[in-house]
Amino acid sequence: MFLFDWLQTVRANFGRFNSRTKLAPRRRVVRMPSSIERLEHRQLLTATLVKDIKAGADGSFPPVVVTFGGANGTIYFGGDDGNAGALTGRELWKSDGSAAGTVLVKDILPGAESSGRPATSTQTKSGLDEFLTVDASTFFAANDGINGSELWVSDGTANGTVLFKDINPGAAHSEPTKPVQFGVDKALFYAKTATNGYELWISNGTAAG
Repeated sequence: MFLFDWLQTVRANFGRFNSRTKLAPRRRVVRMPSSIERLEHRQLLTATLVKDIKAGADGSFPPVVVTFGGANGTIYFGGDDGNAGALTGRELWKSDGSAAGTVLVKDILPGAESSGRPATSTQTKSGLDEFLTVDASTFFAANDGINGSELWVSDGTANGTVLFKDINPGAAHSEPTKPVQFGVDKALFYAKTATNGYELWISNGTAAG
């Protein structure tokens, strides 16, 4: 009788334990077939010398700021060829990205002096550093030794590279700087005169405007 009661007690306790304790269901592991993802095609960038403007170990030091999007993809910059046979100083150059197409446009200040900033000049800002191309005309500051540092314009030819306007008349400098395009055919830039100092100027591409 005692054994029977004990077995009944064990069975009852086991039933309570089994009803309260539920084992977590086993997770089904789904193995996906392995695959190889194709990588996109990438091309490593390279850099090559366009032209050794100032031959030898000494550099021509073209400025960092140039104008892109000129006529036929031309860029303009100030370069110094240092050619012993024909010293031109730092003058206006252009390039289409090829050695043959990287050439001097015009020696604005003839001789070894630079039209960017002649050695004897009192100008505080160097020219041939900032360029703005509007349509087929490129504007920049240069000093021809007569009119001081003033606004010039070029169509990419020597004959078409001329003084645009003598803003600060005579040998004084207007030192035009920070040119930006405004609208379709206008340019904004800073320039100074003896009367007004540095102020904002606008041009529609004509000397009168």
